[in-house]
Amino acid sequence: ISLQFFDTWWTCQIVSLLSLEIHLNYINKMLQAHLKDKQVFAALVSPSNLS
Repeated sequence: ISLQFFDTWWTCQIVSLLSLEIHLNYINKMLQAHLKDKQVFAALVSPSNLS
């Protein structure tokens, strides 16, 4: 394996890892917002509020 190829391969790995981390952060934020919405919704439709 040439050093140039190895260098390029590592750069690609690092870039894909970074983009994966960004995606995971985004998904995590979306999930947390979704869960918060579900909690609010559950609070709104819970029997204690209906009685």
